[in-house]
Amino acid sequence: MFVVGWNVTLLSGLQLTSIAMRLQIRLLPFWICLRLFISRNVSLDQAEIWCCKSTFNIQYTSELEKVIQPFYIYLYRDGRDVATSFKKAYVGPKHIYQIAQKWYQEQMETTSFLSSLAAHRYVRISYEALIQDPEKVLHLICERIGIQFDEIMLDYFNSKESLLTSKSGNMWANVAKPIISNNSQKFHQLLAPEEIKIFESISSESLLALGYELETPGDPIQWSEREIQLFDKKNQQLMDAIQKSASPNERANRVGQKQLLESISQRQL
Repeated sequence: MFVVGWNVTLLSGLQLTSIAMRLQIRLLPFWICLRLFISRNVSLDQAEIWCCKSTFNIQYTSELEKVIQPFYIYLYRDGRDVATSFKKAYVGPKHIYQIAQKWYQEQMETTSFLSSLAAHRYVRISYEALIQDPEKVLHLICERIGIQFDEIMLDYFNSKESLLTSKSGNMWANVAKPIISNNSQKFHQLLAPEEIKIFESISSESLLALGYELETPGDPIQWSEREIQLFDKKNQQLMDAIQKSASPNERANRVGQKQLLESISQRQL
């Protein structure tokens, strides 16, 4: 995720009225448009900073650095526990092989990118540390981004936005709940030994670098092309099954989102 300290005059003369936005939006690159919209919302909310927590940010660091140059928060979690969540989520891969590949690639890309930044541009936060002592970790984050800690930060689950988000699908249900302090090491019960072995074989480098211990140390497994094809086939079957079993509300939300994105991509400026 990233955090931006925002000055609403940062856009050098761009006006924030809806008429100006309609006129200027057709002439500006996407990232400038994004800044325009967010700047307007920050102004309306009388906010000083804004944060985007999308895990897809790692795919757009070049653009972020060119236009925004934000402060980055690298929130990492034991990938094996991440896998237990993704197996149940509506989005993302479902077979342990594909989940491990995705998690490992994201950690490697993030580590590489952060190494190119000055130390004051980012902070590394362990998910496990956050859920064990959230106030301590939040104090650290606030100090690094230059804002005051407020007790209301720990009451996030009662906010209007959290309650609304929690209704968008099972993946977000915990957003409207207090921090679950024991929500770690679940993979011991939820992953089969063979799944743990597969995950660690692919991503042991990142797990060890982040301070996690391996359950099945040893040489990486070498899979045949045929085995990987079977993993891919099984992954698609699992993804199809998850989507078919999703609630009508969640499916409707995803369909609406897909249609909106498609309509945007087809617009002519």
